[in-house]
Amino acid sequence: MSEEEWNSFKQEIERLYVHEGHSLKATMAYMSSNYSFNKSKGQYQRKFTKWGFRKNCSSEILKWTSKRVDKRKRVYAKDSEVYIDGTRISPLKLSRATYGTGYVTTAEYNAPSPSTPGGVEIRTPGPPSASIFTTTTLPWSRFLRQIRAPIEHGMAN
Repeated sequence: MSEEEWNSFKQEIERLYVHEGHSLKATMAYMSSNYSFNKSKGQYQRKFTKWGFRKNCSSEILKWTSKRVDKRKRVYAKDSEVYIDGTRISPLKLSRATYGTGYVTTAEYNAPSPSTPGGVEIRTPGPPSASIFTTTTLPWSRFLRQIRAPIEHGMAN
C-alpha cells in the first residue's frame, strides 16, 4: 500500500473523521463506497496516529486549557478562543472539563502557568464580521439621511 495513495485521501479522511465527527466505521464505509478505498481498521488507526488526528483530547489538556482561559480573563480581561489540533473547542466543553473539580488554592490560583501542550492554541477572538457593521447602519449615517431627505424634497419642489 503506497504512502501516496493514503496522502491523496488525507484531507477527505480528516474532514470526515475529525471535523465532521464521523465514527471510524462510518469514515471507512464512506471512503470504501465513494472512492473504493478499502483499508482495515488497524491501517486507519495507524495513519491517524501518524498524522496526529484525534477527535478527543485528554481531560488533563482540557482542564489546563480551561484554567489558562480563566487566567487570561481574570488577569488580562481577554476573551479567548481555544483550538486543539485546529478544531475550535466550545466554551461549554471547557467549562464541563473543570466542573466539580473542587476549589482552587491561592497558590494554584497565582502560580505561573506551565508550558502550552502540543496542538493547543489559545487566541483572542478577532473583530466581529464586517457584515454586521455597515456604514448605513451607523447612527451618524442614519442621522445624515434624515436631515438630507427633507432638504432634497424641498429642493425638488
